[in-house]
Amino acid sequence: MQNVKFNNIMVVYMQRGDLHMYYSKIEDFESEVYENEGFIVFVPENEEDNVEHIIEYLNNKNIKFMGGIFPFVLNNGDKYDRGIVIKKISLFGNIKLIDMQSEQKKGYLENIEKLKNKTLIIIVDGLSLYINNFINNIYTELTTNVKYIGGGAGSLSLTRKPYVFNNEGIFIDHAVIAVMNNNIALEVELGWEKLIGPLIANKVYKNTILELNWQNPLSIYKKVVESDSNKAMTSSNFFDISKQYPFGIENINGYMVIRDPIDANEKGELICVSEVPKNSVLYVLKGDKENMVSSVKRLYEKADKIYKKHTNILCFDCISRTLFLEDKFDTMLGKIKEYDNISFDGALTIGEISSCGGKGYIEFLNKSLVVGFIMDNE
Repeated sequence: MQNVKFNNIMVVYMQRGDLHMYYSKIEDFESEVYENEGFIVFVPENEEDNVEHIIEYLNNKNIKFMGGIFPFVLNNGDKYDRGIVIKKISLFGNIKLIDMQSEQKKGYLENIEKLKNKTLIIIVDGLSLYINNFINNIYTELTTNVKYIGGGAGSLSLTRKPYVFNNEGIFIDHAVIAVMNNNIALEVELGWEKLIGPLIANKVYKNTILELNWQNPLSIYKKVVESDSNKAMTSSNFFDISKQYPFGIENINGYMVIRDPIDANEKGELICVSEVPKNSVLYVLKGDKENMVSSVKRLYEKADKIYKKHTNILCFDCISRTLFLEDKFDTMLGKIKEYDNISFDGALTIGEISSCGGKGYIEFLNKSLVVGFIMDNE
């Protein structure tokens, strides 16, 4: 084991084949790699100009990798806006690059019958309008043969440009997928509560709600939010207020999928980060900082037995939760440091991917925390 001190906190790095590591620069990365191994590369957006160099460096070492550019990256209870987090995974097959705009509906992976109890890791362009079709196609092909975990790459500026990369380069409107040769225990936490609803999104176009309950959506949303917050919502403060009041879509399993309203256009239509299905049953949700921190504590308490046995962890946490929690996010993330000998890596994302309820149907989420405990093969 190697002991490293971060912010006066001692972190113990397990030397299980360099499962994880934070690097200030790619030149510091060295690892013995076997044929069935690959890496997930998490790059913060402040390192965006270095991505092509990172790709070239890893290619020169004949390393298989998948990665994305994210607002921040995570490693053992700390978030970073500089440097790189690289996590080794055991691969079943090869890492695949997929154009989400294509008409391809199946044939993403081979040997599907052999994928039982394995995990599909997915990194998507989190600002693409083709995500829902892509993940629906993935599920149609793989169904419950695997569990799903991943997140959306992108920038806090919400600028459309390439964010997803692998050995072939960096791309826009693409996804990278890899089958990890391990099962995974999934935990998803929201920390949001219903304020009002149900409402029907009866008219939508991709990520824009055109009508809500057959009425102007901004009028309804604004009335609800202003009544609860006692603040007047304007075009200049829309996001500052709306980040506390996302929409929740209740699916047939009773599982809540969150959608972030980030803006309203001149017609009063609400623009969300991700697609909203037509005729969705929506609720306006409300966030409470203390409740959200407590919800993460409940996740760790619920997962305490898993932590003791499975210490190799992937995390995808929505950047908008961070913006809402402000300084309390560090308190929440810092709870990771209460656990010894863990390998906890991931990113703050533009949307999260998880099996619904920890198993079964795949969902693209917003404003959610997805934690995956990678199980050792027995």
